[in-house]
Amino acid sequence: CTGDGAGPELERVLNHMLQLIDDDQYDYVLIETSGLADPAPIMQAFFSHQTSSGRFFLDGVVSIVDAQHVWRHIEGDGWFARMPEIHAQIAHATTVIINKVDTARGAAGERSVEALEERIKIINSEADIVQTEHSAVDLDVILDQRAFDATAIAEGLGHGHGHGHDHSRDHDETSRGRHGKGVVSVSVSAPAEQPVVLAKFQKWVAALVEEQWRDLFRIKGILNVQGSDRIYVFQGVCGELKGQYQRAWREGEMRCSEI
Repeated sequence: CTGDGAGPELERVLNHMLQLIDDDQYDYVLIETSGLADPAPIMQAFFSHQTSSGRFFLDGVVSIVDAQHVWRHIEGDGWFARMPEIHAQIAHATTVIINKVDTARGAAGERSVEALEERIKIINSEADIVQTEHSAVDLDVILDQRAFDATAIAEGLGHGHGHGHDHSRDHDETSRGRHGKGVVSVSVSAPAEQPVVLAKFQKWVAALVEEQWRDLFRIKGILNVQGSDRIYVFQGVCGELKGQYQRAWREGEMRCSEI
């Protein structure tokens, strides 16, 4: 169970674990943060370093939301306005579990479960959302997500890792944003006839991260790079960015870029 500033300590513990037993004896490592923790330092530990010689990798981030009591934190009224962690936890999540839906099912209008799901999508449009009671969740939903695997992202062509969330959004838009109080999710795309000049893109995104890293929780995308027949995948957490070429574009695929 970890709190803020856990990155270096996490690396030390993981490396020590591999000194105790062989790495093939580990099936999975679950890291539980405190309820008030920002998950970014833990995520950055995997992005910025080859943790344990690369034998551990970040698979996914799961955020559990209380359907009945989360509204006071999301809306940030009064004393709760000083507790912005809920926005960071949802924004970084690859899967959001809405728990105790039975206690909120009778709520109507702005406090309904459906309204909560829409608010979560405003904060993080890419996360899978699961409704449950008493934290009963199929482990296949939250384990082995490969949400940060560049190969999986290339295969998904920017559509997420996929446990059934809606992909019916219009991808012909040049820019898309979902507006709400606090954190929002924004998407920018370019059509196939406008390939990206990689050097210019890298310069732009590096400047963006340098200036906005405190407010830029997570970034992910695929690029149709000028002069290349391969998909370029990039992603980042706060101030850490990584990018690499993946598989070749397949015949018939729309060679669009999307961030």
